[in-house]
Amino acid sequence: MGASLKSEYAISDPILGHSIMSQYAHLSIVDPEFAKAAANVPPPEPTDDIQLRRERFNGLIKMLNERDKALLPPESELRVEEHKVPVDGGEITVRYLFLLSPSPRTLNVPHGKAAENTTLLSADLSKGFVVRGTSSGGNLAASMALRTRDDPFFQGRPLTGQILQIPAVVSPHNIPEKYKAEFLSMYMPLDPRFFDKSGVLDYNRLWNPDVTDIYTFPLLHPNHAGLAPAVIQICGLDPLRDEGLLYERLLREAGVKTKLYTYAGVPHGFYVPFSEIKVAKEYNQDLKDGLRWLLSGAI
Repeated sequence: MGASLKSEYAISDPILGHSIMSQYAHLSIVDPEFAKAAANVPPPEPTDDIQLRRERFNGLIKMLNERDKALLPPESELRVEEHKVPVDGGEITVRYLFLLSPSPRTLNVPHGKAAENTTLLSADLSKGFVVRGTSSGGNLAASMALRTRDDPFFQGRPLTGQILQIPAVVSPHNIPEKYKAEFLSMYMPLDPRFFDKSGVLDYNRLWNPDVTDIYTFPLLHPNHAGLAPAVIQICGLDPLRDEGLLYERLLREAGVKTKLYTYAGVPHGFYVPFSEIKVAKEYNQDLKDGLRWLLSGAI
């Protein structure tokens, strides 16, 4: 975590309509190793063409997958399987890698059907039932944690942990009045080459969710008691930073066990393209340590 410096910023923004102050300004001091590694990253090319966005993203993922092949065990030691699981109105494909964890892609179905098909997945829920998500996936994971707590289907097979990595937990258009003074990160000037306020607003515009829904935006839920223990990872130069920090505090105040990791001076998702810098290695190690903590009963 960054050094504890007492700094405050006051920034006026038309969406909030008042000054925003934060006690976490020390997290925005740029990490020197990251700055050097990112020096030659080109500026973004904005577009509203969804197909083009998908092509760009898929191209990035393909490049990263090639780069990260070295992290996988030999093919002779890895087996990939896909299983079709019937659900209302169709079926889902449960795809998983031995030695790796699957990530659910939609909110309402996969974790429930996974819980019903533990034999198929060679899983034992008594050993651990953990949801994990990054960015918008962190939003889904936090939402799943709330839904599984409140859904009678999961009585007797509750989640045992949630891993929320750089999560989005509230709409920028519906921040509760009592918390507005704690939101700085969405409105501080950030490097436009990486995820900033405009990216958040653009994503929400395309998504167009119900900004008042307490399960879509978990920070709005009036009751966080009884949720599964949470590991939360937050980046200092992330526009989602302060909502993640606030959500961790709300969980903790509600009696939920939490383990918070912060990374000063790096943007949203930095560890993907800059995996070799020191803070990225710390991020990945913290993920492993956090998962071990959850699987050990969060003690």
